[in-house]
Amino acid sequence: NGRDRVPLHYGHIAMQTILNNTQFAVRQNQKDGIFLTAAALSYDVLEPAGQQSLLNTTEPKLNWYVKLCRIDRRYRGYTPFHLTFAKPDGAPVMSIKRGWAYGSMYRPAIEIRDAGGTLIGTLKQAFSPIHARFDALDAHGKPLFSVKGDWADWDFKFLQGERQIAFLTKGSGERLLTELASTRDNYSLQINDDVPAPLRQLILAIAVAVDISRNE
Repeated sequence: NGRDRVPLHYGHIAMQTILNNTQFAVRQNQKDGIFLTAAALSYDVLEPAGQQSLLNTTEPKLNWYVKLCRIDRRYRGYTPFHLTFAKPDGAPVMSIKRGWAYGSMYRPAIEIRDAGGTLIGTLKQAFSPIHARFDALDAHGKPLFSVKGDWADWDFKFLQGERQIAFLTKGSGERLLTELASTRDNYSLQINDDVPAPLRQLILAIAVAVDISRNE
């Protein structure tokens, strides 16, 4: 069982409080600036009702070449990304990072690191134009769980063998406020009560990583 292989690597008690939750709202923010600044990725993780922000993501300043590639959908999926998850007070808690991809068939693994930069897991994507499959591995490359879904229906199951441990779905969700629905993409994430906090941290990071892969 891979659920206990991932050590706790976050530095703040507040992160442990966040990980006590089993339901989250994930919101993709749309930048309103000019086209060069709109290329940056931005997400919020909120409590289920959509009123309280739990985590925000930021991306370092992009160079001009990455910005141009992000704007053109033909090349967007090849660009690297590095998002830092932080509490509303700005304290970082984890990050996800991927390098340049080379063609549709090869996408490097997404690295998930704690606030101190220690690798706590990776996410590998299997190529398919219709179905989506990702494999989550621990820091030593051992399988933890898989993520399976359909790009069209946008329902993703997090599975340990045949057992579902979490579920990600697009839409407002039964408890999300209508203010989240408009021009932004919103997702509801449900994690089983018996999933330990270290895996919940990975699942939260992967929920955002899956959406980035969808946009590619």
